[in-house]
Amino acid sequence: MKKVIIIFLGLIPLQFFGQQDSLIPREVFFNSDDRKEFFKLNPSGDKVFYIKNIYEIGSDLFYYDINLKNEFKISFKDKFSSYFTFNNNTLLINFRNEIGQYFGVYNIETKELKILEGIKIDRSKIYDFNRDTNEAVAIIVGKEGEKGVYKFNLDGQFQLLRKAEGFLNLYFDGNLNIVAGEKPTQNRSKSFHYLKNDEWQLLREYDFREDMFVGGVNNIVSVSKDGSRVYFSDNSSSDKTNLIEFNVQTGKETTLIEPTKADIIPASIIFDKNSKPLSVVSLFGKPHRLTIQNSNIEEHIEILQKEINELHILDQSIDNIFWLVENMNGGANEYYRYDTKTKKLKFLFNDFPRLDAFPKNYRNSFVVKSFDDLELPINVYIREDLDKDKNGIPDKPLPTILYVHGGPWVGWMNNNWLITRNLHLLANRGYVVIFTEFRSASTYGKSFLNKSNNQWGDAMVKDKKAIAEWAIKNKVAISDKIGLFGWSYGGYATMAGLSFEPDTYACGIAMYGISDLESFLQTPFANNDTWKKRVANINTSEGVELAKKHSPINYINQIKVPLLLSTGGKDQRVNFSQSHTMADKMNAAGKEVSYIYYPDEVHDYRDPKSWVSFWGFAEKFLHNSLGGSYIQFVPNEVYNNFEIKYPVLNPEDAIIGNYKAPGDIIFKIIKQNGEYIGEVIDPGKVHILKNGTVLFNVKYDGSKYIGNYRRFYENDSYDEAPCTFTLTDKGISTDYTVKYQRID
Repeated sequence: MKKVIIIFLGLIPLQFFGQQDSLIPREVFFNSDDRKEFFKLNPSGDKVFYIKNIYEIGSDLFYYDINLKNEFKISFKDKFSSYFTFNNNTLLINFRNEIGQYFGVYNIETKELKILEGIKIDRSKIYDFNRDTNEAVAIIVGKEGEKGVYKFNLDGQFQLLRKAEGFLNLYFDGNLNIVAGEKPTQNRSKSFHYLKNDEWQLLREYDFREDMFVGGVNNIVSVSKDGSRVYFSDNSSSDKTNLIEFNVQTGKETTLIEPTKADIIPASIIFDKNSKPLSVVSLFGKPHRLTIQNSNIEEHIEILQKEINELHILDQSIDNIFWLVENMNGGANEYYRYDTKTKKLKFLFNDFPRLDAFPKNYRNSFVVKSFDDLELPINVYIREDLDKDKNGIPDKPLPTILYVHGGPWVGWMNNNWLITRNLHLLANRGYVVIFTEFRSASTYGKSFLNKSNNQWGDAMVKDKKAIAEWAIKNKVAISDKIGLFGWSYGGYATMAGLSFEPDTYACGIAMYGISDLESFLQTPFANNDTWKKRVANINTSEGVELAKKHSPINYINQIKVPLLLSTGGKDQRVNFSQSHTMADKMNAAGKEVSYIYYPDEVHDYRDPKSWVSFWGFAEKFLHNSLGGSYIQFVPNEVYNNFEIKYPVLNPEDAIIGNYKAPGDIIFKIIKQNGEYIGEVIDPGKVHILKNGTVLFNVKYDGSKYIGNYRRFYENDSYDEAPCTFTLTDKGISTDYTVKYQRID
């Protein structure tokens, strides 16, 4: 009896066979329409407000009713930039439209919106509010250009407090009187001031430091309700920032908290009823919570830290009974309400429910010692089924990717979704992903930063190598399956790692990175004291030699593994020529290089479609070198804003891979002598087949694959029949109506 073998495949990776929904589509990560952010607890603590997709100003505000266990949406006519919760289910909202800005008061129960028309506003920023008196304060630029600090109430009555005096931020007492302010300085830093006898007095002035790229580690935290105290973080006479209390009348300063691991960050602070900070956080891989002794909250912190992996306090009810608590565990962040009276924790929701249908990623923190014993905090991301006990060490060593952030001075960014979405994508594909930290990052103290001076191509490279060696030693990584990935400085670090430690890595991905420090340091962006001090002073002969010594473009012959480059044509920070030249020289030297160029993109890609297409190429690139999973990508009319300077694979080779057929057949397509051969690697339920059986052979004609497939019979004989294959984004389409779906 004759039997025809028909082949059909599903679009799933081989290791996920039977779990067809395990791979998260790229579009999910780069569409933030449903992702919640900017959370606030209402005064009574029974509703949590938030917006979705903070990267685009919208007109919808959402809230979760804790008692009803349901989400509600409030849609407004105009977009808004900020909102504030008041008593009696009232909201104060700062709207904007094509004419200017205005304040509106919205009542959730009556669904009425009242416009405050007391002043014509061109631009505005609300600083503070008093729920007891239904008042707020804002800096306002009027239609005629007048600019000042105004107090106003929810009935629309405005009072000018002071003319604008160039402050970045202002801080108020409980009666909304101005007490302190932060002002920019001429050297790109800031100074602290306080009002005494209606005159501004200088409290602190800071020189520019690289932590200013993330807002600075010296910050005013709060002002006491009675206006007598100013609380701020300061490292004027210490390596790391301390929490300081300043007495406005006497000028006396008292140190309240002295962190030892890292600088205090201006987030997750717990205040008492007088706005005194009782507990602050520094980040050293994971949050380190520092609490004032005898503050009556230590017990609550201890309870929460037993339940929460990475504890952040986002907001408090007006009576401080309820706390809005965030748990960052490497997947979708989880949100809880904690009751300080009952000491109970109530789960509310997570911020990205679209991820619920897929395996979770978990994050753990470790400390790695570098070659000189400098401690480096790292975060390790692993998909849940690859780390059953969720301790940050996979059940068996896995292909591993080290992510290197930009700057390199941009510390405290390991919870930024614009960054971590990329790490989640890679973890979902089966890699261990390590968020590396290294000397030069800010928010870890002055000494940590200063150890990076003139070390871009030396100690900073060795830091990443130390992390790779830690991963191998602790059975996290497969020794010959470690990749580097980063953008901006991280792109430089990737090229430097492949150049200066060529035996450590199996591949690298460098996005808009610096390949030639000598030319980059001559650009207006980098020709300043910061870059001269930290990287190389090219105004000296020694500095020029140092820049050349640390430039990967001068060491192309040392690179042994594949490199994927990508950049944007409108990047005004790192010119596209840095990637162009590196790609051309690598290609000329016979090195394995791929290069995807986005002519209309800037530094840090803006268009979500650019990220989707980039990872479409990059997933395949990583699979080729490290072996992780990927979703096949085929450019189309939606994803076409790039140029392939050097392909990840020759276009015809894109058909190579593993596929599935009816009867549970698994076959692979390989290339032999210019032909693409389909060989059985698992016959499944089809007993007449065995491993190694050839199912077809085809050749590429520039758009399709033309050749013959085989029809097998019970006696192991077969007939050849002509066929035409077309590669699709899901697998292969054939002219005999069968679709083969890719599984790798």
